[in-house]
Amino acid sequence: MLYAQLKDVKSAVTGPCYVGANPEQLKQTCKIKMQPLVAALGKQDYLVGGQLTYLDFYMLEMCDFIQFLTNNEFYQENKSIARYVKRIKGIKQIKKYIASDRYLDKPFNNKVAKINNL
Repeated sequence: MLYAQLKDVKSAVTGPCYVGANPEQLKQTCKIKMQPLVAALGKQDYLVGGQLTYLDFYMLEMCDFIQFLTNNEFYQENKSIARYVKRIKGIKQIKKYIASDRYLDKPFNNKVAKINNL
């Protein structure tokens, strides 16, 4: 069910990037669509409690994308999400990958997108 929710958010915020949506409207869509996921995470370490799963990596990418689309407001407004992202990025293997030259933090979209493209 969480995967379906994540896909719904991704579709709602990625699609408009390809047609050049109004950035302010897109920012509001991001915040509204992420509310259920923020609530689902709550004070848990990971989306399904104490276990790291593939959903957490999907959520991590989604959070960074939303952070970009909201002009860095998302983490400020959602401290639990900021801690969640910091926790995952602090995992030894993830931290090593992020520091490597293989890591690509942006763009999130293909070159034909009008927002955040190659």
